[in-house]
Amino acid sequence: MRVSRLFNSKYFFLDESGQLNLTVLQFYEDDLKTLFVDAFNSIITERKIIIAAYHDIIPALTDNAALENAAQSSQNECDVVLELMRQAVALVFLVLSLMLGQSIINGITAIYIEDLSL
Repeated sequence: MRVSRLFNSKYFFLDESGQLNLTVLQFYEDDLKTLFVDAFNSIITERKIIIAAYHDIIPALTDNAALENAAQSSQNECDVVLELMRQAVALVFLVLSLMLGQSIINGITAIYIEDLSL
């Protein structure tokens, strides 16, 4: 019969007199085999409950509809912000054209469009 001993700092403790003591956990091989067989048998006997739980869990883990809805909502917000930015740029060009005259704005617009075409 084999014996496994577990030494770990979490098993040290102080007794009433303040002395440091060590609790050694030991496991016998036959006891471990019995526990393993009992655990494995419980899996076999409770397999219907375990399989039913998996059938409930798998759809919950693989359903990404909420994630897709959040992504679509974020995309819609990005589209709104982009459109507002376009309107702001158009408004700036309109104000500049009123302040500086159309010829300067046409030159700026041409340069801007040339830069975009590169």
